[in-house]
This record gives sequence, structure tokens and C-alpha cells, in this order.
Amino acid sequence: MSHVTANEELQELFRTEKLPLPPLPEELTQALVKTGPHSWSTRAGASRPDDLDSRVAEARSGIGDYAEIGFAGHGINSWFMYCNVVHGPLALFLQCRWNNAYDDEQRARTRIEGVSGFAARLLAEAPQAAQLGALAPGERLIVCFGDHFPSRWQWSSEPGHWNQDGDFTLLAATAALRARIAAAKGRS
Repeated sequence: MSHVTANEELQELFRTEKLPLPPLPEELTQALVKTGPHSWSTRAGASRPDDLDSRVAEARSGIGDYAEIGFAGHGINSWFMYCNVVHGPLALFLQCRWNNAYDDEQRARTRIEGVSGFAARLLAEAPQAAQLGALAPGERLIVCFGDHFPSRWQWSSEPGHWNQDGDFTLLAATAALRARIAAAKGRS
């Protein structure tokens, strides 16, 4: 399957589900290939995309840019939409409940829309932070937001310190990134 076809199929699935496609950098979007019935990735032979511990360890170790997106789960109440993206100074791991038998579909859709909006802000602002010197060389902002694990964020330079802000994790991580950007602008 060509990259264009895989990308179009991904977009069609999200349209069918009436969900916004989580934001991805254009170069990663174009590199996606279908890896399963409802999954796409720029990685070959990677472990399961919901293996959060492995993803965080890779992000700390300086793995190159990649994206993974799709739907996964099991049973009647453990399905989720996931989007993992590592792009320069940002490692973002999202898992939002979707298509569960007992969930309110509109509420879940609204949550995914909000999560996608915050993800777009982080993806847009993280490169600016790196360009301004607001992050040390090789440093990453690691953000884990999910409905099946504790949401949290940290700077890769502080691996022992997680900020656990629950539903406010994306907001708090964005605020921390913006504070670093403002401090860097103040120094120049």
C-alpha cells in the first residue's frame, strides 16, 4: 500500500468515526504506513504502541522522530484511540477512550477534540522552545495523557520527577513549555 493510500485510509477512518485526526507533523504524516486493521506507524517492527514504559524509555534515550496512530483495545470497555508522536524536543503519548460499550459517545468525542487541540499547541510550540534555547540540547518534554494510565509530564533532564496533573496534564505541560519560552525570550 502506498503512503498516500495509507494516509487517505487513516483520514477516512477518523472521518467515519467523526473524530478529528490528531495533529502530526507533515513529514511524519506522509511517512505513515498501515501496520494493522486500525493502526498506522512510521516505525517498522516496533513493540505495541500502548507499551507506554517502552515509549517513555525510548524518548529519554534520544530516539529519532516517529508517529503511531490508531485504535486498539479488547473486550467491551477497553478500547481507545492512541497517538504517539516523538518530534524533536517533544514526546507525546495520548490514549483516549473510544468506542466503549458503556461510554457516552459525544462526551468521548468532545474529550478527544480537546486533547487534539492541546496536542497541536505542544507540537507547534516545542520546536520554537528548542530554537530559542529554552531547552538544553537533546532535552525533551515528555507528556503522557491517557484514560488507562496516570497522566503526567516531565522534562527528560529530570527523569525522576513526574508532574502528575491528571486531566490538566496537557494544560500544565503547555504552561511549563510556555514559561520556558518566555524565560528564553527574556534573556535575549
